[in-house]
Amino acid sequence: MTTYSRASLARLAALADAVDVAEGMRAFTDATSDAWARPGELVDRARQLAELARAVLTHTVIHERLKGTSWEAIGWGLGDISKQAAQARYGDAERDFRRRALLAWLEPDVATRHLGSSVGEVPGTVEMLTEWWQAHRQPNEPDKADPVAAALAPLGAPEASAMAIEAAGLLNGDDRPADPHTRRVLEIGLARRKVELYERLAAELPDDVQTLEVLAGARARLAELTDSSRPPATQS
Repeated sequence: MTTYSRASLARLAALADAVDVAEGMRAFTDATSDAWARPGELVDRARQLAELARAVLTHTVIHERLKGTSWEAIGWGLGDISKQAAQARYGDAERDFRRRALLAWLEPDVATRHLGSSVGEVPGTVEMLTEWWQAHRQPNEPDKADPVAAALAPLGAPEASAMAIEAAGLLNGDDRPADPHTRRVLEIGLARRKVELYERLAAELPDDVQTLEVLAGARARLAELTDSSRPPATQS
């Protein structure tokens, strides 16, 4: 399964949010339901719709930031506000998404816990968005084989390397997970991701002795962590 860049994951989240907005708008504009709506219900629907729209904007800002867009440019897109105001408004959301995406990268089997169902289940989300696009395509609009997946970039070696460094800092920093079992799971995940990264580099540079040595060390570290995490064998 393809591992996507963090920018692509944020873009995917924004697309899923946008579909929710579109479906919510369709339900909101069904005026036939007004007759039996209880007092305050229409306001509640509008509030939920506004929250969905804010989620689209937040994930789009995060997507742009993860692509490398400056806060100055983000501020312009937000209505020509200052870069300081833009960062104050969305900086925490960006940092939170970066961390959650990092944890999901280390623990791919439980990615939904960190990123939510809209991004944690990437293949299912891509399929859902593709089906939605096909169903709402205009008659004169050309068909596209992969209207969603084609816009998602895979996780490249440079970003994977940077994430490995970031993960190592997380596991050794003051805000590392307090639970020893969680730390061990993350350490194994990091070791596994390092092996994948160095295997990719070794395939590109098969004659590079240093890369092969680093790969061997990464494999040994993964084996060490995996062996130490197994429960001791019971005596029969």
